[in-house]
Amino acid sequence: MKKKSVLGILFVLGLLLSGCGGNKLSGKWIHYSSYSEKTTTVWEIEDDQKKIVETDYSDGDKGKVTVVDVDIDEEKEIMTVSLDGQSETLPFSLKDDHLAIEGEDFYKEGSKAEKEAKEKAKESRLKSKKEEDEEKAKDAKLAKKEKAYNKTVAALEKRLNEEFKNKYQGNWYYGEGLNTESFFPSTNVSKLKFEGDKISVKKSDISAPKDDPRKVSKDDVTNYTFEGIKLPKKSEYTDDDSDYDSYTEYELPETEKEIEEIKTLDDFASYEKEHNIRQLSFIYQSNGGSMSDSELILNVNDLTNIIPANSYSEDTYKKELPSGVQDSDFDI
Repeated sequence: MKKKSVLGILFVLGLLLSGCGGNKLSGKWIHYSSYSEKTTTVWEIEDDQKKIVETDYSDGDKGKVTVVDVDIDEEKEIMTVSLDGQSETLPFSLKDDHLAIEGEDFYKEGSKAEKEAKEKAKESRLKSKKEEDEEKAKDAKLAKKEKAYNKTVAALEKRLNEEFKNKYQGNWYYGEGLNTESFFPSTNVSKLKFEGDKISVKKSDISAPKDDPRKVSKDDVTNYTFEGIKLPKKSEYTDDDSDYDSYTEYELPETEKEIEEIKTLDDFASYEKEHNIRQLSFIYQSNGGSMSDSELILNVNDLTNIIPANSYSEDTYKKELPSGVQDSDFDI
């Protein structure tokens, strides 16, 4: 129910007082909320009809109690209510056991009208509770189904990551070889070492002039931890606890059975290609320092080589050393 202001309460009191002569407004009057018989506003009007005590109840719990002064004009059916130095004049109407003030309806305690209002509010509460329980049961069923789907997606994610780790372990090299026909052959190359869950990246600048000693400038090694591919989980009824969003959006079948049929990286690459996804991204996380997380990327049309993240060339990580580059060029 809308919480009435102190002045609103005073209005109600005035209405009660302005009723017919005698003490027709004396006693208790109850307003029920539209959604529950346990949420009410109760007015107790004293016999001299000079004060009203208003008590609010929320879901059966007693709340604020307010006492207001009232001055009634019975002929004009208006009342002046006063509280904390503020006053306001309001119209009211009283008929039988029904008191109406400012769009709010109060009923005399124990009257037939009061019992009917209480029953109506109770029916509204029970109806709402039933609808709420049905909605909760529906959501619980959908959440269970969603959790089962996400579990299947997680299993696919694990299969793909395990296969990726098994197939792409070892040393990978990125960069152009030394052009021996150049007067001053030089190149920038990187070596990525993938061992278990650990990844390290080392860059070297190499120059090998024909008549001068070979020179190699080596950067510090940067260490990472393999995290792997991240597939989208459903989260309408459950929370996806993933704290990383892949740069690549993936398409997945709607049924668990179809997802389970994707067994290998080749299967997954074929499915993504059919849905216009061109790359598969496998995340590796920085072990601190100034370097950010990055990705190892596979082209769905060719799973042979690894594409480095943010690469603007067509070159890829390959298993073979670039021509003229030696593995010792990366030694610390």
